[in-house]
Formats: sequence, structure tokens, C-alpha cells
Amino acid sequence: MRVLRFIGVGVGLAWAAMMIGCAEVPVQAPPLPPSFHLAVLDFAVPPEWRDPQMPDKMKKEMKGWWFGARDVWHNPGMGRQGGDMFAHELNKLSFIHVRSRVDIKYYLSNKRELIRRKLDERRRDLEKSPNPNDRAEAQRLQKMTEGDYDREIEMLPPREIGRELKVDRVLFGRIHDIYLAHNRTIHWFWSSVDLEVSLLDVDSGKVLWYKRARFTKNFASTSLLLEIAAQQMAEMMKRELFYQP
Repeated sequence: MRVLRFIGVGVGLAWAAMMIGCAEVPVQAPPLPPSFHLAVLDFAVPPEWRDPQMPDKMKKEMKGWWFGARDVWHNPGMGRQGGDMFAHELNKLSFIHVRSRVDIKYYLSNKRELIRRKLDERRRDLEKSPNPNDRAEAQRLQKMTEGDYDREIEMLPPREIGRELKVDRVLFGRIHDIYLAHNRTIHWFWSSVDLEVSLLDVDSGKVLWYKRARFTKNFASTSLLLEIAAQQMAEMMKRELFYQP
């Protein structure tokens, strides 16, 4: 009897130990990354979309024929919308302090005026030169359009912008293609966007995260599609760079 009682106690202890070992261990969420200040810039767009005098004017093309005939619209203003939407999505993360887009707009406006003044001073100096090449360059500078100044702004190094804005990181990107298409025969419409996004560390100059992706959706405007792209790419960045569920 003593032996049986001893065996019973041993089995009970073993069963209790097994149950404790099988108990679920609470899984702790990964710690939040260190907080930082971020500037989100307007996205660059193909320069051929811009009207020289009205940079935000939509450009319409007719493509295809018969059942494939369609109207295609390109909107150069989507670069600005892209910056707005990514700033909105990343501002939802508690550890990211997104610099006001209005502040960035004022900064770029002042930068644009400085570029205009410098190029105007250079033009006046070149006009005094007897060299025909200098004169030709002066005429080119005199004919610069608002679209040309947009390209000058897009060519500014993001790291330089980040330093002058006193932020830790800069998010910038390029829209390679974005359009709204309408089939002229069956009245079907859809939108597509192909964009790339980079996150730059201002101190080191290193790109911490990069992604290029294409999104397409039927019966959707380009604004809605760009919003969806911003949501999904911000989620990718959160998982792949910040390791947040």
C-alpha cells in the first residue's frame, strides 16, 4: 500500500509539473523604437506631365482603339498629395513626430525664392560676358518656367533639407506613374500608381528603408488609390523597420 501511495504521489507531481510546463507564457510586445522627428517631402513626378505655365494642370491622353480605346489622365499635383497622405499615416505612430506639412511648405517656398534670386543674379552676370555660350545660358535662365523651378526644388538633397528643418529623418519618394483611365467603349474606369519611397537618416545619410510597389484598383480615383498605397506602405515600414505588429 505504501508503495502504491508513493507511486500515486509521484504521478500527481509529474502531472502537475507537466501542466505548469504547458501553461501559456505571456508574449510581450516588442518595445517601441526610440522616438524621432520626421519630415515628409512632396513626391517627385515625371516632368513631362507639367504644363510650363500651369504646373498642376491635369494632362489628358487618348490611347488604344476599338474596345481598348481609353482616356488617360495624369495629375502632377499627386506628388503633393502623396506627401500629405504618407505624413498622415506615419503621424498615427506614437514614436514618430511628423513635422507639419505647412512648415515644410513655407520652408520650400523660401528656398524657391532663394533659388530664383541666385539664378537671376547669375543670369545678369552672364549677360555681361562676351562669351556666346554664357549669353545662351543667360537666355535659358531668363526663360525658366514655374515647372523648371519645381524641378530645382525636387533636386535639393533630402539630407540638406532634413538638416535645415532640424529633423532626424526624411521620407521622400517618386511617383513613376499614376493615372486614371476611362474605357471609352464600356465606360469602365480604374486607377494605377507606381511609386517608390525612401526613409533617410539625416545624421548618417543612410537610407534605412526603401520600397517600390504598384497598386491598381477598379472604380477608384487616383486620390483614393494613393491613400490605400500610403496605408499599406506605412504598414510595411512599421513591420519591416520598426518591428511593430
